[in-house]
Amino acid sequence: KNETVSSQLDISNLTSGMYIMNISQNGKSVTKKLIVK
Repeated sequence: KNETVSSQLDISNLTSGMYIMNISQNGKSVTKKLIVK
């Protein structure tokens, strides 16, 4: 079963660079790379 969840994150206060996001929900987690220019 595929499920789509949408949310927003305010990153306006982050300085330029690479960030690692770890997203967890319902016992499952996903790690993503975020690059702020």
